[in-house]
Amino acid sequence: GHTEHKSGFGVHLKGNTAGRPIVENVITFDLFGGAWVDSSDYVTMRGLQVNQVDNRNSKFGLKISGDSSSLAFDDLFAYSPVSSESTSPTDDWHMDYGIWIESADGIQFSNLNVRANIGVYIQCPDGGQVGSVFFNQPVIDTCRSIAVVIEGLGTPKVLGNIHFVSPHIIANFEKFPGVVYNGNGATGGVKFIGAVISGFKDDGFYSLNANNLTLDDCTVADNDGNGATLLNGNNITLTANQIYDQRAVPKQNYGIVLGGAVDKLNAEANTLYGNKSASLNNMAAMTQSSMRGNIGMEDTLASMAVATPITLPSNGSRQIILTGAGTIKTINGAIGNNDQVSFFCPPGVVFNAVGGNMANTFTTTSINQWVTAQYQGGSWFIR
Repeated sequence: GHTEHKSGFGVHLKGNTAGRPIVENVITFDLFGGAWVDSSDYVTMRGLQVNQVDNRNSKFGLKISGDSSSLAFDDLFAYSPVSSESTSPTDDWHMDYGIWIESADGIQFSNLNVRANIGVYIQCPDGGQVGSVFFNQPVIDTCRSIAVVIEGLGTPKVLGNIHFVSPHIIANFEKFPGVVYNGNGATGGVKFIGAVISGFKDDGFYSLNANNLTLDDCTVADNDGNGATLLNGNNITLTANQIYDQRAVPKQNYGIVLGGAVDKLNAEANTLYGNKSASLNNMAAMTQSSMRGNIGMEDTLASMAVATPITLPSNGSRQIILTGAGTIKTINGAIGNNDQVSFFCPPGVVFNAVGGNMANTFTTTSINQWVTAQYQGGSWFIR
């Protein structure tokens, strides 16, 4: 390397490679790209080191394209050091993309360590498809952009399953989200299991039109935007995640933000605390969804006055102190079937089944009486 290459790669595997090539212990310096797997199948790479020390028109650490399939990468190291002026927003780390994937299927990464402007970029171009991609315990560090981008642009979009298992995703100083997933009609599944997403100047996780998304046992912490923002989408599962800000002056605004139209969201056993504004900001129109057992959301007490229509708080609270007496005919803001709310009532509160969405009529008679409302099929059942 060490010259200002415009297109050269250290290793370029092109065409039908049915012979199952194995590439081991290759080191590149300051090239346009480290390695390019192009329309090739059954490729194994071990010990690839891509070093980008000088800013010489570097583009890729590793590029995968041309409907390549059945690829295995072990001990992949793509590195560009922070420049001497590391606080300047115009500086970069000399490598645009650590990993770039398009039109490929059956890819496995293990022992991956990436430091680049964008760590991992998975893009499905028009007419292509990205199938199964599996990352096992990668370390992804970014200086001035997004650590992980998953984007379905073409037809038939992103089709396969993209899994990140125990990734450590960290940031430097620029204002970008940590992970961005633009589903755009994707039919496969995107999963982050045991991820640590921390230190970003914007949202930790941001998705638009997310389909079949799972965040499980992840830590999303100490970011300067929201923990996780989910706008539109369906089949979203959030389980056993820790979403918090433990800094002396918290900056992570909301733990979870929901917006647009969200269908089939299941949030369960998540722990949210220390976020600057609240654990949840729910602005979404939700159907067939459930939130249960989330510490910092449903267990947060809210207070509201009795009125003919009442609207549940957007912070996700499902334990509500009612003040005053009167009649409630309509409860707005149900998350979906099986949504359950506990009201702490004075005597004389009437849940009236006439003229609203109450399934039955119930009147409180005792001081500090708990009333449970459960939503099912468009109505609240009171007991």
